Amino acid sequence: MPKTKQKQMTNGEFIKIIEQNAIEYRKGWKRQLAVDYHMNDLMELAKLHPDYKDEQSLAQFEKWIKKTIPQEVFDAIIVDFINYIAGHQYGMDLAMYSRDLSDPNWRKEL
Repeated sequence: MPKTKQKQMTNGEFIKIIEQNAIEYRKGWKRQLAVDYHMNDLMELAKLHPDYKDEQSLAQFEKWIKKTIPQEVFDAIIVDFINYIAGHQYGMDLAMYSRDLSDPNWRKEL
C-alpha cells in the first residue's frame, strides 16, 4: 500500500495551535501545576507535602499559587513565551498581548 504524504503544517498554523492551547491552559493552570508537581519545585516552595492525592491538598496548593503568582504575571509570561517562539523560531512579529488570552477569538486569521 503506498504511503500517503501528510500535509505539512505552516508556521502560522503551528503558532495558532500554541495560541489556542495557551488560552485553554489559562483556564486551569493553577490546578495543572498542582497535578504536575513532580515536574516542578512549587510544592516545596509552598511548603506542602509533595505526596498529596486529595482535593484538599490540591485546593491548598491552588490557594498558595493564587497568592504567589497573580494571574497578570502568569499571563505576561505565557504571552511573552509565545511571542518569543514566533519571533525567534519563525521570524514572525505575532504581537500577542496578555489581554488576548481572555478572548479565544482574538485572531481570526494568522
